[in-house]
Amino acid sequence: MKSKLIILVLVCLSMLSLAHVSEIVAQTKTGLVGGRLIILEPGDPPGLDPQSTSGIGVPICFDIYSTLITYKIDYEKGFADQEKYDPELAESWSVASDRKSITFKLRANVKFSDGSPVTAEDVAFSIKRAIEGKLGWGRTQLASGGVTSPDQVQVMDSRTVRVNFPSGLNRYSLRNFGTVSTTIVSKKYVESHATTEDPYAGKYLQRNPMGSGAYTLVSWKSGESIVLKARPDYWGNPKPHYTEVYYRIVPDSQTRMLLMKSGEADIVAGLTPKDWLELKANPNIEVVSVPRNQDILTFRWNPAVPPFDDIKIRRAIIKAIPYKTILNETVYGFGTPVKSLIGIKTYGFKENPLFETNIEEAKKLVKESKYADGSAKFTLVISTSFPERIAAAVHIQSALRDIGITMDIQQVPYAAYFDKATKREYAVNLHSMGPWWNDALYWAYWMFYSDSSTNYINYKNGALDEATVKALTVPPEDAATYDRLLKQVFDNTLIADAVAAPLYQVNWTIAVKKGIGNIIYWPWAQMEHTYLRPTTK
Repeated sequence: MKSKLIILVLVCLSMLSLAHVSEIVAQTKTGLVGGRLIILEPGDPPGLDPQSTSGIGVPICFDIYSTLITYKIDYEKGFADQEKYDPELAESWSVASDRKSITFKLRANVKFSDGSPVTAEDVAFSIKRAIEGKLGWGRTQLASGGVTSPDQVQVMDSRTVRVNFPSGLNRYSLRNFGTVSTTIVSKKYVESHATTEDPYAGKYLQRNPMGSGAYTLVSWKSGESIVLKARPDYWGNPKPHYTEVYYRIVPDSQTRMLLMKSGEADIVAGLTPKDWLELKANPNIEVVSVPRNQDILTFRWNPAVPPFDDIKIRRAIIKAIPYKTILNETVYGFGTPVKSLIGIKTYGFKENPLFETNIEEAKKLVKESKYADGSAKFTLVISTSFPERIAAAVHIQSALRDIGITMDIQQVPYAAYFDKATKREYAVNLHSMGPWWNDALYWAYWMFYSDSSTNYINYKNGALDEATVKALTVPPEDAATYDRLLKQVFDNTLIADAVAAPLYQVNWTIAVKKGIGNIIYWPWAQMEHTYLRPTTK
């Protein structure tokens, strides 16, 4: 009797185990088995309206909202290719034979997290909000792809929307519909929270986002935490594995490093190079560090302002810069040598011997210049928020002193630095700007175009202006025109006139607890949490 009881208990336990296994398998299909994912960040996002967010707000908005298209994932490399597209809200799209419109067909039965359906009206409204709302980046982003008016959008039926391009599609027209600036919001939700002063509910959405993405915002305690919960009814694939994404806000870099090291977090961002080195030595942690697309830390100057008005001084500065020392002793290898103003994985990249240290040649150039008497002097202003840049500037200062050029360094708080930068009060500037697209001419447009908001040195060159604006409209298949513009802007202007030096390509660096999952990062170096899956490595 006793043996029969034991057998019965074992059978019941076996049945319970099988039931548990079946439950786990079922949960895996919906993704709800991962528990809490803890991420350490240095600060809060400015808000969670996708039109005006930045920093960690970008991956959070990608968790909460959806776009018409997304970028194709390379699971082996853990990377999203911004020039190849997959369906997201749009199950399909077609480009007209005359290349003057794109028609998107929405998926059936897709819902926002409040249960309301996603319709073509929501798509049209989202584009209108981006253009007319003037809430942030969307207006400019859409314009770069040729969409400047809500009248270009036609609702064909509840699931079909057409976007018209009177001048024809350009290289950004389709890819723009996968950016955070073109995420789709609920027309009904926005209008229900609109006011006379805020007709597109920009202030409300900053703290109360609601989209059709894999996660919803549960709580946000400023300076403490942001909590996202996975939607059990999420329509897309893959399903999110982690049921909760918990952002813990910890301003101090070393504290974040120690918390990660002790196992109290799964992912950490924004550390100093020395902190990355310490985590890299931990066998339980993987440090991922890859070059950010076309994000070059660039030392640039206005050639119309002394002492940069002598090209020999400009070339002397370029040859005096200790590139290897800066890379090894300021970012400790968490940067990539580039020897070019074009990123190593950007179309058009080629190394240039101009960007190599040669002190003797630098001294010779100074002696041949009109500042041979040692009168070449200037001041570099740097924000205290960028310690690596300050360290790099100290190395440059020392090298320039050795060749007869005096460079003073002035450190100011970020607010003061940014105020003067946007007023173009700096004839010389040390700047890093990772553009949305891995495109050299797009980068040059932001960095050197006369009217660009990030042309801090007030550089003016009519030929460059014309070429960079033209580049925005060149179709991807017109390689000949693009190559001609590329040569004109880089070889014939920026390099020939020696107006900038690339110190290194900035890396996107992040530390992950081993087993959390392979990192999938977007072209602008932001993690996509929905794609994380535990690994046994």
